[in-house]
Amino acid sequence: MLKSSDWEGFRDPKKFWYTTYVSNRKKLAEEVENGFEYTKELEIIENLSPEWVNAMRDLYTPLRHLEYGENVQMQHVIRYAMGSTIEQCATFKAYDKTGRAQWILLWAMNM
Repeated sequence: MLKSSDWEGFRDPKKFWYTTYVSNRKKLAEEVENGFEYTKELEIIENLSPEWVNAMRDLYTPLRHLEYGENVQMQHVIRYAMGSTIEQCATFKAYDKTGRAQWILLWAMNM
């Protein structure tokens, strides 16, 4: 059993409160979107053989289910967190997992 003298005493070492989290995620999303655009510009997928494209799609696309499953796991942590600061860290992690699942799906749809 976990015990603490002050469940609200924990502070995120990354200092990811809502505003800093959203700012960080915005930058990350821009970088990912730029990566997708750069891939299109260079026609990287178009220059791969169909076998490689199919292998990549078969390998990476199912990973969205792993990300979603980890999101559900974080929701369990959120539900039973003993303090709002711990709950908030788990919430941000769940958001990250959902975002990654969406990016994997977007990548697969553009293959």
